[in-house]
Amino acid sequence: GGWLVTSNSTSSDSVVDEDEQANRINEMASLRASCLPHAVFLLHTVLDGTAEWMEVFLADAERAYGEEGEAMMIDLLGSNNGDVKNCPFLPGFWYRSCLDIAITVANDEYNLRDAFQEEGTSMERFVGLMAECNVNWLRTTQKAST
Repeated sequence: GGWLVTSNSTSSDSVVDEDEQANRINEMASLRASCLPHAVFLLHTVLDGTAEWMEVFLADAERAYGEEGEAMMIDLLGSNNGDVKNCPFLPGFWYRSCLDIAITVANDEYNLRDAFQEEGTSMERFVGLMAECNVNWLRTTQKAST
């Protein structure tokens, strides 16, 4: 399993040259190492940027409408029937989505960790981004609950 992971099984009908098979495995590993970390970082950028935008949006609403502005905006936009945890109009929802990336990367089913290890420092960068995201998630969810 996993994106661009070659399986080691070969059928008896298709005999592939060992050099060709080795080249294919190397090409796929190289492609995974260059594409997957980049795609994950792009997704993080979008989710993190959306969370930051929602923070600014709600802060502007609070400035414009007073202390009740944030609650009023969430009510106006619809808050998933009171389910604040899953409300896409709160920054915590988007920071939580960022943290879900870590779960996907860590999942053995997808073999994504291997692509980060090939890149060298990209796993360290990823872990740093996830730590920062966790701090932001805690900050925004504590703010929302008070």
